[in-house]
Amino acid sequence: MMRQVKFGRFVMHDNRSAKHRFVSTRLLLVLLLLGAFCSLIIGCAGGDDDSKPGDEDNGDGPADADQEDDSADGDREDGDSSDQPVDGDEEDDQPEEDSDLIVPTTLFLNEIDCQGQSEWIEIVNTDPSSPVDAGGFAVADDLSDATHSYRLAPGTMVSTNGFLVVKQAQDLGPGFGFGIKCGQDTIYLVSPANTLADQVKVPDLPDDTTWGRLPDGTGQWRETSPTQGASNQHSSSEAGFLFSDSEVATMEITLSEASRDALASSPYEYAEGAISLTNSHGAYSVARAGIRLKGGLSFRPIGDKASFKIRFTEYDKTARLAGLKNITLNAMVDDPTMMRESLAYRIFRASDIPAPRTGYAVVSVNGEDYGLYALIEKYDDLFLAAEFPDGTRHLYEGMVDLYIGQEDEFDLDEGDEDGRGDLSSLTQAISETADGQWVAGVGAVLDLSRFTRFWAIENYIGHRDGYTLAANNYFLHSDTGGFFAMLPWGTDRAFTEDIDFPAGTGVVAAKCAGIPACRVQYDGSLADLLPVVDALNLGEVATANAALIAPYVADDPKRPYSEEEHQEAVNALETYLAERRAKAETSLQP
Repeated sequence: MMRQVKFGRFVMHDNRSAKHRFVSTRLLLVLLLLGAFCSLIIGCAGGDDDSKPGDEDNGDGPADADQEDDSADGDREDGDSSDQPVDGDEEDDQPEEDSDLIVPTTLFLNEIDCQGQSEWIEIVNTDPSSPVDAGGFAVADDLSDATHSYRLAPGTMVSTNGFLVVKQAQDLGPGFGFGIKCGQDTIYLVSPANTLADQVKVPDLPDDTTWGRLPDGTGQWRETSPTQGASNQHSSSEAGFLFSDSEVATMEITLSEASRDALASSPYEYAEGAISLTNSHGAYSVARAGIRLKGGLSFRPIGDKASFKIRFTEYDKTARLAGLKNITLNAMVDDPTMMRESLAYRIFRASDIPAPRTGYAVVSVNGEDYGLYALIEKYDDLFLAAEFPDGTRHLYEGMVDLYIGQEDEFDLDEGDEDGRGDLSSLTQAISETADGQWVAGVGAVLDLSRFTRFWAIENYIGHRDGYTLAANNYFLHSDTGGFFAMLPWGTDRAFTEDIDFPAGTGVVAAKCAGIPACRVQYDGSLADLLPVVDALNLGEVATANAALIAPYVADDPKRPYSEEEHQEAVNALETYLAERRAKAETSLQP
């Protein structure tokens, strides 16, 4: 027969035998008689005692299942995690909220998801040598409300330096029954003895992020990327350390024979592989990532100096590498300087045009050295959420111009495939709006201020393979209201062409150049660009980058150009940067 014992506001099951309970009762009676004798005859109770039942410390810590206190005022729970807290009036045994008294333990709160969908709490065991039984520990967001606490079952083991994820209950299944509100709730970890083991206030967080410790268990709380059941990683907004001009990371791609064969036969289809990256900030890995090749005229097959697109979420939607869902590895076969993309995107970003961050890594595939690569941030939902506070309706990749009837030729990277009305509205405004109303009409659906800055930069860097001169290598972002911005891409052939100001054959640039009010905006954007370029000190940046990558260029076994050709290209780049500003300034003179 099983009976229930109530303590505080919790209920536990007592499934000991009747004989066991009889013996315990006799022992308890003897103890009570001895206590009464001591108090009345000897006075060993020490006078008045203000302590409450259950507050005594027996010095032994939480008892196991064979050492339960039979008193209804007992201060520990032993039972199955399915025993849900129940309402009660006795709350003396509960830890105070925001208490400074944190009991020693190797179990700590480690990561919190408060985003409103299948929320979860991660606990970490920091013991480097032993697993720990988390049974009897509870997670809660309100210590005064029994319905806001969930206790773990005995035998819930957390491995050495391992993780335990406690999930929100779904469809009457196991898990905590409360919700976690970003910016409002504090999460508590309560020991089996109802003492406070850990707590953390969860702040407001951007979408697709969590609140976690870096490093696990011991580090400061900060915005992290969701990694339930695995080591915490920086969020994408904090992943800037990957995109550095001060160091070169190492990246290992591991492919099975089947995956390597798949990339050889279907290079643009994702195949499964493992990714690991190491730099001065630590080591990061994803065991199952999607890997495919990329490139048009610059395409190289697997085994050669191939470029890669890597999707860390291909097989696990929660997977991240240093907070990122995707990354591009450019082999730079068309860029003997190995710096053009880094410098070009730096100018765009400094001019308030969203553009990828860049870095460097030495890449190997199944242990074979593939040499130096550019790490290029991808335009994905994480990037867009950080750059466009008004949200995202669509992200289109452009390889054709913005003419009516071309809408289906754009690749759709984000948004609803069946809803391209925003793009149709843009193409119609560009082609059908009369010149007198063109700036206002097109400006209602396209950020012309950003576009003229975008155009001026493409001219400045000589980007002949971009939108304004080739209707290629660009992206279009529309927010939830259908308002567009143009984003740069594929700048590995920049800084080589001595292009006039203004120059543009793309329909938006060509139209704008012929409309005085729009041409004035372009001239203003070009004039505003010059002090931005001055502040960037691009010549010095190029010299420093060249010094950083020089030994890696020398050791690159797959680069398609010699060290002498690399150095000649670097010299030409530095000359271009030194002379380009003067030409731009001359073009602005009446």
